[in-house]
Amino acid sequence: MLAHPVYGELGWVCVVDPGPRTEGTVRDLLRTAHGLARARRERREEA
Repeated sequence: MLAHPVYGELGWVCVVDPGPRTEGTVRDLLRTAHGLARARRERREEA
C-alpha cells in the first residue's frame, strides 16, 4: 500500500497489485486508517 500519487497529501492510499495474498493486510491497514480519521474528527468536534 502506498500514498496515492495525486491525493496522498490528503491521506489517500493506493493498493498496487491487490489480490488474495494482500487482502488481509489491506483490510487491517484500512481499518486502522479509518479509526485514526474517526478519532481526529471526534477531537475536532469536542474542541
